[in-house]
Amino acid sequence: MFFLSRSGRKYLDLLKVHPVKTKAMTSVTLMAAADVAVQSRSEEPLDPIRTLRFASFGFVFGPSGHAWYGLLERVFKPSASL
Repeated sequence: MFFLSRSGRKYLDLLKVHPVKTKAMTSVTLMAAADVAVQSRSEEPLDPIRTLRFASFGFVFGPSGHAWYGLLERVFKPSASL
């Protein structure tokens, strides 16, 4: 449990210091892991090129999500009364 809380704090610190890079790397990691998980369910051998291609989408969508949600926060001012 100590490891999870320490790594969670480190992740949140990285989000504050390097939000776009952190979100890009998080998306790359999750997209690659998801593709490997899907491929492991198949009879076919693992295709690393496919995994790299799929992970590259994470590199694009992580930072674009950061920009998108930043725009939404500016356009629709969030309220603290939720």
